[in-house]
Amino acid sequence: SCVHRTEQRFGVNYLIDVLLKHDTERIRQYNHQQLSVYGIGSELDAPQWRSVFRQLIARGLLSVDIQGHGNLCLTELCRPLLRGEQRLWLRHEPKPAATRKGQKPLRSVKPVGNTLWEALRDCRKQLAKDLSLPPYVIFHDATLMEMCEQLPTTRTQFARLNGVGEAKLQRYADVFINVIKNYGAASTETASTVDTLQHTLELFRSGLGIDAIAGQRNLKTTTIHGHLASLIEQGDVLLQDVVPLTDAQITTIQNLLLNADDNGEKLKPIYDALDGAIDYWILRCVKAAMELA
Repeated sequence: SCVHRTEQRFGVNYLIDVLLKHDTERIRQYNHQQLSVYGIGSELDAPQWRSVFRQLIARGLLSVDIQGHGNLCLTELCRPLLRGEQRLWLRHEPKPAATRKGQKPLRSVKPVGNTLWEALRDCRKQLAKDLSLPPYVIFHDATLMEMCEQLPTTRTQFARLNGVGEAKLQRYADVFINVIKNYGAASTETASTVDTLQHTLELFRSGLGIDAIAGQRNLKTTTIHGHLASLIEQGDVLLQDVVPLTDAQITTIQNLLLNADDNGEKLKPIYDALDGAIDYWILRCVKAAMELA
């Protein structure tokens, strides 16, 4: 209903803002605070809603408009659901408990240093390039993380992963299973890499700026930039909380990335198109946020 009432023009992050009654400039611009679906999804949090959208896409009930701006569109399969003629059962993602009263829980950080993780990302990147698709259309990062955790080596096991529908099972399962078999021995996370990202996340959530975090951790600001891009891609940090950009600027960058010949893999053409007005690290953060869109 939210996709329908917003005229199938927006991506996951915007739809979640509407469902969770976020008071944003963009929502007010379109007057979507007046919609009946505004704030109707408060029983779930943002990560849980992302899981719902991933599953709806995997079931073929929603599709991603690759030719547009990554907005979600309704498919014919969803009509019985909208009319109340059919029920739908989805996987439930429980809310993680906070470690202390009033403290936001920390989500797991993607295994950046994991050999298997990097191999799966390389596999997805090559498939996306061959098919002229954005990588997230093949599989979201959350699905790749489940591959690292569960190590499926058969189609039956692969089908149990979140975000794997029948179509993707047939198209991609054998390719990714082969990667998992080749790199299975290297599937343990690199603890030091995970710890350093967790540390940056904790300091950022405490209110410290990038320069302050770099100073406290005795690291270069460019290193902290990289950490934040990874945390944005994972969904632990919101893009708008990191980059000093307006909604209009973000939309401009997103359009350039979506329309790039290499699906935004190389940032220099984007940097040049903006006359060098936007730093590379900011472009990386915007691109990272699009992995969830």
